[in-house]
Amino acid sequence: MFSNLRAQTLTDGTAIEYTIDPTDRRIASFTDGAFDHGFVYRDDLQPIARLDASNAVDQRYVYGTSDHVPDYLTQGSTTLAYVADIRGSVRLVVDAATGAVLQRTDYSPFGIATGTAAVQPFGFDGGLVGPDGAVRFGARDYDPVTGRWTDKDPTRFSGADTNLYGYVMEAPVNLVDPAGARIQVCDKSWFCFETRISSDRVIWVCSNGSDVVPISALPPGVDCHGPIGPTRGQNPECYRCQQSEATRCVSSGRSGRECVEHVQEECSEECWEGTCALRAR
Repeated sequence: MFSNLRAQTLTDGTAIEYTIDPTDRRIASFTDGAFDHGFVYRDDLQPIARLDASNAVDQRYVYGTSDHVPDYLTQGSTTLAYVADIRGSVRLVVDAATGAVLQRTDYSPFGIATGTAAVQPFGFDGGLVGPDGAVRFGARDYDPVTGRWTDKDPTRFSGADTNLYGYVMEAPVNLVDPAGARIQVCDKSWFCFETRISSDRVIWVCSNGSDVVPISALPPGVDCHGPIGPTRGQNPECYRCQQSEATRCVSSGRSGRECVEHVQEECSEECWEGTCALRAR
C-alpha cells in the first residue's frame, strides 16, 4: 500500500516500525523490534484509545467540538482537557481537576513544535506526532521541518496541486488536511477538493491545474458532481479506482456528470455494497 511510512531509523540509531491496517490507519508502533504503543479507532480519523507496551489501554480520547481533535482524554482516574487553536493544533493540555498546565506547545507556520514535553500524541493541525516529529494525517505523514509530505498525494494530480508533496497548497496558516483529499469531479477540467480551515469548518477549494478558487467562485457553466473520496470503512482499492478513473475521464473532456457515471461503472467491483462515496451535490 503506497503513501505509508512503515519504518525509519532515528539519528540516534533507534529503529522504528509501524503497522498500517487496510484502511491506511497506523495501529501499532515498534521500537527496536519491541511493541511500543498502538491505537484503537472509531473511524478513519478518530483514535479513541492508545495502548501501552503491555497492550493495555492507557489513554481514552473523547470528541465533541471537533472531528479530528479530542476535547479531553482520560488516563486512569485523571482527566486532561485539550486547548487547540482554530486549525486544530494542540496548544495546551490541562489537568481538568487542578487547572495545572501539563503541556504547552507553540508551532511555526509549517508545524515545527517547541515547548514542553508532550504527554499525549496529538499535535500540529490535530495530527498524530511520531517519535521523529513527523505528523500522521489520515493516509500520509507530514514532515514539519521540510514542510512537505513524506510521500506523494495518493490521489496524484486529482488533489489540485501540481506539487504532489506540497502541504495544503503551501498555505498552512489558512488550510489543514486531516484526511487527505476528497474531490468533486467538475466540467471543463476542474476539480474541487475538501479542506478544513478550522476545528469545525470545512470548505471546498477548486482548481483547473493553474488557478485555485473557492467553489463559490467557479466560472459560469462549470457544474460539479460528487464528492468522491474516503468514507468510513471504505475499501482503499475503491478510493484509488475512483481517483484514477475520475482523472482519466475529466482529462478526456467529458462532463462532470458523465464522469461520475463512468466512475460508478468502472469501479463497481472495487466498491462493493455501496462503499463508494459518490453522492449528488
